[in-house]
Amino acid sequence: MAIVHSNEDLKTLLGKLNHHYFGWVEDAQGFIFISGLVVGLVYAGISIRSGDEAMRSAVWKRIRTIYKYQASLIILMLFVALGLGVSAHNGILAHFIEMPVSFTAASLMLVAASRHMGILPMYIYFMALTPLILIAFRKKWGLAVAIISGIIWMLAQTGISSVAVEAIEDAIRPVAPLELGIFFNIAGWQVIYVGGLYLGYKLANNELSLEWLKKPEIEVAACFTFVGIVAFGIFDRIIFNDIISEEFSNKFFQSNSRESFSPIYLITFLLDLFFIVWILVAGSASRIAIFRVGARFCTWLFNLPILVFLGQYSLQVFAFHVVVVYAVSLVIGEHPPGQVVGTIVLLGVAASLYIPARIQSVRVHRNKRRGEAVRR
Repeated sequence: MAIVHSNEDLKTLLGKLNHHYFGWVEDAQGFIFISGLVVGLVYAGISIRSGDEAMRSAVWKRIRTIYKYQASLIILMLFVALGLGVSAHNGILAHFIEMPVSFTAASLMLVAASRHMGILPMYIYFMALTPLILIAFRKKWGLAVAIISGIIWMLAQTGISSVAVEAIEDAIRPVAPLELGIFFNIAGWQVIYVGGLYLGYKLANNELSLEWLKKPEIEVAACFTFVGIVAFGIFDRIIFNDIISEEFSNKFFQSNSRESFSPIYLITFLLDLFFIVWILVAGSASRIAIFRVGARFCTWLFNLPILVFLGQYSLQVFAFHVVVVYAVSLVIGEHPPGQVVGTIVLLGVAASLYIPARIQSVRVHRNKRRGEAVRR
């Protein structure tokens, strides 16, 4: 995420060597799905051990923590924008310059967001519904939850929510000409969070088994899935590079919205999810050499200590990445620094993510030692 976001201004070749440029699956989908999975695992576990009230309390405590980070980022960006003044007018802080009071207020209310800052508000909305959904799962209403989630996702594809937002914008324009929205239609994106939440719930209850993935017939399905991933990746390049025609690409984008998580984004995500899980669980025993190699690589990558370490402090790392990406954008402006300098900066951005994780790690261990000392 940090590499892709900073490369929007750096425009390096290295920054384009990632999944964003081959397929319709991005880091945001993974962030939301894995968040749902972890939330389901952690808070369903709390419910099992301590009851629903303890689970609700823990969820709202986490929401407050996430909101503190989001609010801190918003206030920081406001002060930076006011400090830079007109020099930031056409850049990433433009909304804070043009509407410092109304845009900041809307951002703090989680109904507006500047670039790259929409994920945490969406995450907060999803977490607010989490206790209700987890209780529904416990009552064996999983199918009902899935149907409701599917209906809400389909409604997001109709564009009704966009019409409603535009109507609100028109109504408040005489007072505050705001662009509302957080870059994500939560009605569309909730479907992968709910899916992750269900799997996390099943894990917490020791009800999730992936042994069926080791069946020989599933390998055939994995082969076709891999072909589908490659085909959609090629189609991605066809669309973004206007290989058929610019008119064709424009029509495609008009009917397929990332914001509302339209079918192509959902389908490709499910393909990627199935294949990655399969290759981690059963790929090492595959009859196909490339899959065995892929299994070894994915197992190594997902267990890489530095990535595991960053994942343990994902909230702090995400917030820090926003600050770094904004800094890069403000310094670079509209003039990319070239491949050599840009690549060095890009690598520096990636390496810098270790800083917030390390700081938070030290803080957590210090608090733990203090707690132990108090108990003694």
